[in-house]
Amino acid sequence: MGKLLALVAAVAFSVQIYVENFVKDSIVVMYPTVLSLDTVGSGENISCTGVAIGQTHLLTARHCVQHPGEIAVNKKFKAKLLKVSETQDLALYQLVDGKFDAYAPLLLRDVNHLEDLVSVGFPISENIGHFVTEEGKMQGLTTLNDGKHFYLMSVPIYPGNSGGPIFVWDMGRWRLAGISVAIAGFMTANWTIQLAPQLSFGMFDLKEFLVEGE
Repeated sequence: MGKLLALVAAVAFSVQIYVENFVKDSIVVMYPTVLSLDTVGSGENISCTGVAIGQTHLLTARHCVQHPGEIAVNKKFKAKLLKVSETQDLALYQLVDGKFDAYAPLLLRDVNHLEDLVSVGFPISENIGHFVTEEGKMQGLTTLNDGKHFYLMSVPIYPGNSGGPIFVWDMGRWRLAGISVAIAGFMTANWTIQLAPQLSFGMFDLKEFLVEGE
């Protein structure tokens, strides 16, 4: 009897590991929705990440919008600014021409504390040249000195990842839960800010932003 129970436990553990690995590996299906963004004709070289949320629409971080002109998407398309949030670090763009081959479905529920998150972005580095995927967990809501609310994540992000998607596994598929906006920091004893690269801030109120003004 003891050997049978041990065998059942071993099989159950193996199935659990298989499922976890399958979920992690399946994030590749979301890669076509992740977009590299660059400013167009502004005289400023601003590079960020975005995510397609429809055939012609994309989300990114508001601080990536340095001027109201167009942005280049994957060095292939151009997109125009539709709106920015007055309270969140979010911006919505629409393609001027062309359509996306794939786009990310939105998560229609709140992200739970310590729920698994996956971020994808294009770090600014000539040595990388492609997107980077990082994993972590939701840590909770935090308020900065200016009164703005951000969600704290234990997900490493890098310069250039701003505006990139944060995915959550939900109902058998990856869904867009939030947008990466900043590397977190902490105040030292001599009142200087030290970066905490294993922590980051994200915006997760996407539904509210998308329906604003409709």
